[in-house]
Amino acid sequence: MNCIIRNVYVKRRALINPVSYIRATNAQNLQFRFCDFKIPEGTEVRAYVQKPSGRASYNNATVEGDSVIVEVTTQMFSETGQCYLQLHLVKEEKTLVTFAQVINVLPNYTEGDAVESRNESGFFSEYETKLDEAIDAANEAVDEIETQAANAANAAAAANTAAASANNAADEALNAANLAAGQTVNAANAANEANAAAREARNSADEAKAVKEQIQQKADNGEFTSSIKVGAVTTGKPGTKASVENVGTAKEAVLDFVIPKGDTGNIENIDDVAVDFLTAEKRENVEPGDSFKTIFGKVKRFFFDLKTVAFTGKFSDLSGAPQAANNLNSNSETDYLAAAQGAKIAHRLAELNGKSYADGYIFVELGAVPNKNVKNIDVIGIPSDAKHAWIDTAWAKKSTSGLIIPLPYVDTTSTTDCIRIVLYPARIQISTAGDWSYYNAWAVVAYKL
Repeated sequence: MNCIIRNVYVKRRALINPVSYIRATNAQNLQFRFCDFKIPEGTEVRAYVQKPSGRASYNNATVEGDSVIVEVTTQMFSETGQCYLQLHLVKEEKTLVTFAQVINVLPNYTEGDAVESRNESGFFSEYETKLDEAIDAANEAVDEIETQAANAANAAAAANTAAASANNAADEALNAANLAAGQTVNAANAANEANAAAREARNSADEAKAVKEQIQQKADNGEFTSSIKVGAVTTGKPGTKASVENVGTAKEAVLDFVIPKGDTGNIENIDDVAVDFLTAEKRENVEPGDSFKTIFGKVKRFFFDLKTVAFTGKFSDLSGAPQAANNLNSNSETDYLAAAQGAKIAHRLAELNGKSYADGYIFVELGAVPNKNVKNIDVIGIPSDAKHAWIDTAWAKKSTSGLIIPLPYVDTTSTTDCIRIVLYPARIQISTAGDWSYYNAWAVVAYKL
């Protein structure tokens, strides 16, 4: 499975190991291994992602043993910058939310027309879709009943005409009684049968009209809810009438449909039909109602725009491919980190986790970095019986470029560009001697009881 794996601790806040992800991609899922918590069987998990703009994505996740698999959607990381992901675990009345996992979303230079960011909720959309389908089915049922009512009315009119014809036939039969007495009886019977058919047709029309009015009244009263379900949908023979039958209850309807197969027209097989088309001028999605000529033109546009790498899958065929940075000092936003450096980072993180002796951590949002000034931020949450407290991690981030600087920062060439950060009892002081516009800062305070 193509997954990015991170360990999760819920009894203490471990050091943050950010995840790097490319904007508007979804090929790699996220796997979170719970190291100090056993996930109960039957637990439901959802992943909440807070985007830099304040928009959010809230989707279902999958439990596998003591791991949670988050299936990444294109919308989940559609904004560049720093996102925060939390897992929400629910079992009956018990609930658990993990510490925030930092996701660094990097630019995607291959997608000039990447999807627009918006709020996303996968499980709500699923129920909305089901409700829309049920409402569409109810509307189709009303249309079908209206059609049947019209047919019944036509049948009643035809029956009336038949009755009139039968009465005329009866009159003619009476006039010819001396020639064929038996015909008089037959004509009278035919007239009676025609009149009975007319009455039956009128009754059917009245019943159909009453059913239509009843359904319309219930629809006006809002009684059609998501409890309406579509049951079996059967394809009828060409030329037969469409029908709908409620095999459920009046409150929880289950509608079975019979839809006649349409006429195929004069062309029975399009395998050998030639289609002339031109390549579309720009990439557009195929829409309902497009002709074959238009569809093939749109498809040809996509194939025309594909580069060699789309067919070979070779990294060497990628235009403007990033280069490997085999060091931890590069500030490049386009190159990627060599695997050897990743191993070094993982080894160092393992060492730090093993040596950590803090009893707790507090995340502090320092806000905007002061420009040639001093700023004090209150730290809330350090226990009164803590023997020691210190700044475990601190960093500043530039909003215009996403550049991240670990704190405290000292420029070896000029002391005017330094950032100084100090922990005092119950507050953090951050000071600068230069212009630090567009930078925001954060810190993690650790303490020992």
